[in-house]
Amino acid sequence: MAAVERIRYIGVSTAGSRIHRVFPAWAHELGRPLVLDGIDVPLGAPSERYRAVVQSLRDDPEVLGAVVTSHKLSIFAAAHDLLAHTDEFASLLREFNALSTQDGTLSGYARDPLAVAHVLPSVLGADWMPRRSDVVCFGAGGAGSALALALLYRKADRAFAAVEDVPRRLTFVDTDAARLAALRSLLAALPAVHSSVVYAQHHDARENDAMIAGLPPGSLVINATGLGKDHPGSPLTQHAMFPEASTAWDFNYRGTLEFLATAQTQATARAVSVHDGWDYFLHGWTQALSPVLDIEITSERFARLARAATPMRP
Repeated sequence: MAAVERIRYIGVSTAGSRIHRVFPAWAHELGRPLVLDGIDVPLGAPSERYRAVVQSLRDDPEVLGAVVTSHKLSIFAAAHDLLAHTDEFASLLREFNALSTQDGTLSGYARDPLAVAHVLPSVLGADWMPRRSDVVCFGAGGAGSALALALLYRKADRAFAAVEDVPRRLTFVDTDAARLAALRSLLAALPAVHSSVVYAQHHDARENDAMIAGLPPGSLVINATGLGKDHPGSPLTQHAMFPEASTAWDFNYRGTLEFLATAQTQATARAVSVHDGWDYFLHGWTQALSPVLDIEITSERFARLARAATPMRP
């Protein structure tokens, strides 16, 4: 019997995640004796707690690595010096969402920008014309940063290069000025892009309603706040009007999903294309597992893993 291969899942309340139902199907599909162990760490834990978690997976020969959700920034800040290798996205974003112990070497990765880039074509469709489109992203945290990198940059060797075909205007909205400032600093350190990037601090959902009401047809509107999953609510009121022929994308796939509900009421009358976060969830996990399992997530392999997960979709 093959030895068990353990992967740790570091979050806040890991038992409630859909991944625990999906993961056995993926282990079967991959033909490996994989086991996922959830580790709950409260938000704002002391750095010693994060370091202990990283040291424990480094020192356990059964553990291949870890997938990190809610503590990406905290684990980087507390324990990046324990790692022998950090990939370019992790160094730029100063966060880890995957830790690998391959060949006895502890390495850290930030794979969310790759996950977003894989989902964007299916959300936007082949006819989307970035230079004639506006994008509004509610949420300027880790998911918003990943979106910015996916839309504006490509990796060139070990650096980042601006892409030519970018949205006409990309607006990030958040309630937290510090998150907006961090995102602004991140993009300011990269090559200039041929896109207008706007940062807006709004505390009232009615301000957000007014913002999207003024968008041109065909715009992309994203909820990357966690509202509707981690907490009930939405960055918009239920009276918000999406632009004609726009795309509404909620990064959440489970929860109260108020943002999605508002968009769905306009799917027919205003031709709004509505997408939840299920594919982002799948790409996020498979991209994080790629360095942990030392496998390439080809399009064919992802298709097989997505089919295996379909029965568990909410």
